[in-house]
Amino acid sequence: MKIKEIRALRGPNYYSRYPVIFMKLDIGELEEKPTDKIPHFKDNMESILPTLVEHRCSLNKEGGFFERIVTGTWAGHVVEHVAIELQCLAMTTVGFGKSIGTSEKGVYDIVFRYRDEEVGMEAGKAAVEIVQNLFDGKLTEVRPIIKNLKEIREKNLFGPSTRSIIDQAKSRGIPHIRLNNHSYVQLGYGVNQRRIQATMTDDTSALGVEISDDKERTKQILSSMGVPVPKGYSTKELDEGLKIAQQIGYPVVVKPLIGNHGRGITTDVRVNEDFEIAFNNAKKVCDTVLIERFLVGDDFRILVIDGKFVAAALRIPAYVTGDGKHTIQELLDEINKDPARGFGHEKILTRIKVDYMTQRLLFMKKLTLESILPDGEELPIKSTANLSAGGRAINVTDDVHPMIRSMVERISHIVGLNIMGIDLIAPSLTVPLTEEKGGIIEVNAAPGFRMHLNPSEGESINVAERVVDMLFPPGSKYTIPVVAVTGTNGKTTTVRLISHILGLNGKNVGMTSTDAVVIDNVPILEGDYSGPAGAKTVLMDSTIDHAVIEVARGGMIRRGLGYDESDVGVLLNITSDHLGEGA
Repeated sequence: MKIKEIRALRGPNYYSRYPVIFMKLDIGELEEKPTDKIPHFKDNMESILPTLVEHRCSLNKEGGFFERIVTGTWAGHVVEHVAIELQCLAMTTVGFGKSIGTSEKGVYDIVFRYRDEEVGMEAGKAAVEIVQNLFDGKLTEVRPIIKNLKEIREKNLFGPSTRSIIDQAKSRGIPHIRLNNHSYVQLGYGVNQRRIQATMTDDTSALGVEISDDKERTKQILSSMGVPVPKGYSTKELDEGLKIAQQIGYPVVVKPLIGNHGRGITTDVRVNEDFEIAFNNAKKVCDTVLIERFLVGDDFRILVIDGKFVAAALRIPAYVTGDGKHTIQELLDEINKDPARGFGHEKILTRIKVDYMTQRLLFMKKLTLESILPDGEELPIKSTANLSAGGRAINVTDDVHPMIRSMVERISHIVGLNIMGIDLIAPSLTVPLTEEKGGIIEVNAAPGFRMHLNPSEGESINVAERVVDMLFPPGSKYTIPVVAVTGTNGKTTTVRLISHILGLNGKNVGMTSTDAVVIDNVPILEGDYSGPAGAKTVLMDSTIDHAVIEVARGGMIRRGLGYDESDVGVLLNITSDHLGEGA
């Protein structure tokens, strides 16, 4: 088999309202060899991809696709189903697919849904290889393929926080545009758009972010305003750091002045030898190191959005519990088998990795990964409770004392952040915080939502709802009128006339055509922009209040539309040279 063409249709398209991968596949001599002519084809397929039993196919029943294989179907149809299943096994669940014969013998148009473009493309290519091998009587080891697809997915995936905001916006009909390969996203269109990057927004205070990024500066500001914080100082030099530690008094916490996700942090440092190791570890993250008093208590994260307390979580560092039989490494391996744990942010919990922090905690207890703990003994594997390090979270929102709620709301105004995560150490949140019993250890300008959306214990809190409420208060607009013009002749003239009429009525119009992208009567890009790229450019412009888009046949067929839907559609004419045109 040979892939003659493969591409992504990124918007509503000829085949579906949703993004799809289009593949033109030449199955060659297999046109004369349907699956029922190949010995053991169904058994071999089932042995490597048993989950295909869930594919109902045209028979609309479980096992329907396998029945089609037994009665006979063609290679292109099999490729379609394998491409879909590989994506599902890689945790990007899809279900739509089509195999369409063409006028050319043995050549098929294969179409299947995707959620991540790169995963979809690679799944299509892998499916062709797997199916070709099956026709050749060979079995493919699919686990490395699925692992590779998962790694691609993880690389491209929106984090849980960004995804939750997008999903909440979509539930209200608010469209979104991904602006880069990371977490920079536009919600809405034109003048009514808002932008986010993870959990920072387009009106997050730059000064607030700068303050929160510098842990020492944050502490100084909060302390001056009567907020309890642990005593501490920063330095770039080890000798001075040792003096600070002795001045504060062991135990201390050693952390990079600027950093996140718990990287470079060592807690409960009690002797000079350990301090030197911790100091050098922190300097790998930031050249300036902060040394502060070690607070006794639990690790809590409080979330404040738009100046209001929203949620609180108790964060528990990763640990193992001995059974008197298995080594610490074996206990870790067993924990990581939990289906709720995955790579990065793909699951509710993150798999626990052995790192410097783990080795240090083992060394302090005079243990190794091969040690066997007594039955029932708990051993911390991490000294920080970050979920990204394998920690767990318990929802304690209802336990927070009114004085603490008031304090964290005040902190958000002091620092000046509209979305803020506040980390504090305290014996409990049920009583007011005092310097003797806890303190604020950090504030975060882009706090993760995962612990609140999917706590290990307790009810989930839809914190993204509060973000979208802040970005789009009730009654506010989130899109602009979109006029789309298509047909054989007269498209460019028509979009110009419509744009001109709107402009005469005081509207700021963005227009696309075969000549240019025009914003408020000023060409900003020259060339043929009658496809989805031109539409995206116009809808991204934050000054326009109306969009007039020329939709050419080629762009629509080859890449899909550049928007979800239009308010007005203009179909001019269809002449003979456009009749019967397909992909």
